[in-house]
Amino acid sequence: MPSSPSEIGLVDTKSVLFTAAFDRPENLEAASWLLREVWPLVIAREPEATLTLAGVDPNGDARRLAADQTGVAATGYVNELGEFYRRSRVFVVPLRRGAGVKFKTVVAMLWGIPIVSTPIGVEGIGDDDLFVRVTDDADLFADGIVNAIVERDESAQTAGVALEWVLDRYSDRAFAAAIAPVYLDEASGDGR
Repeated sequence: MPSSPSEIGLVDTKSVLFTAAFDRPENLEAASWLLREVWPLVIAREPEATLTLAGVDPNGDARRLAADQTGVAATGYVNELGEFYRRSRVFVVPLRRGAGVKFKTVVAMLWGIPIVSTPIGVEGIGDDDLFVRVTDDADLFADGIVNAIVERDESAQTAGVALEWVLDRYSDRAFAAAIAPVYLDEASGDGR
């Protein structure tokens, strides 16, 4: 993971990443929408773009979806996602339904990767200006992916702002700062 926003944008690829447990219906639906509605639009503008669907796929559904698509690979279960994050230029969260904070989005923010998402994918995480694009529209979603690939400095700047924001809220440092008063109260005898 990058330790500061200055390390963001160093990846010079056209690699797009979506991590998920593809045995969950909402993730498989998201992958299907991405591949059917969005990805052909991306490939039409950036023929060298690649998409990796990384994550558990016990029924092989994600691999079947990816099989006939240009530039798409589905990994199935992997022990370590770090290499995928390190080589990705854009992270996508194409969720169409779901509730609560999507930790896949938070993790991508912590890796300093520019993010294109649906509103569901960033629900409860912060303002839209932390992301390259937030939309449910397939054309605009594809445009966001292509812009993140092509407008490298701009998307890296957005990811840098997101990294600073997420470090203040979701990092080990933020967690330690949040729980420290509890332990300090206990140690001083002021436990409640």
